[in-house]
Amino acid sequence: MMSTRTERPRRPLHRSLVAFWAADRGAISFEFMIIFPTLLIMLVASFGYFEAFRSTSMTSKIAFAVNDIMSRHDTVDTVDMQNLFAVAEKMMPPTITDLRMRVTSVCFENNTYKVLWSYVDAETGATTPAQMASADIPISVMPTVDAQNSAIITEIWGTWTPFMTLAGLAPRTVESRLVIRPRFVRIIPHDTLNPSNICPTS
Repeated sequence: MMSTRTERPRRPLHRSLVAFWAADRGAISFEFMIIFPTLLIMLVASFGYFEAFRSTSMTSKIAFAVNDIMSRHDTVDTVDMQNLFAVAEKMMPPTITDLRMRVTSVCFENNTYKVLWSYVDAETGATTPAQMASADIPISVMPTVDAQNSAIITEIWGTWTPFMTLAGLAPRTVESRLVIRPRFVRIIPHDTLNPSNICPTS
């Protein structure tokens, strides 16, 4: 006896398309393939931006440390300043290169700020900044001081380089500038740059 196979009636085309779009098998895998690369890029970028923020913050902290050490001296010489720069180099994160530093003593007399001395230093291969002149004193950040008193301006620059190239992440210069008054003396003289502890009147 021969068996007869009953053919399943064909589904109309529009119903097939509806069923195709309604099917959810493999949807999670497909969504993961689309979303994962985006999440990965966002994660890596967040690390890059965090490192940029951290490096900038470290530069400010290093400038503060150098400034604080300077304020505790009653006199300095070239060896003292070289040691300060060496401390800054040791503290600087590896993502920052081309370290430059300028420490300037500024006094006040006759309603005018004047540079007593300005020490500059830089890593090997980096461009050494120019000594600060009286015309370059950042008046807007200077504290109010009495006549024949002074303040120390510490400036630090460096080049931050990201660990990988992404949109918006490129090497850039980070800098920090801090001002502090000497703790124990009115003016901190430098043995060679300016050994005087008196602010000139003219």
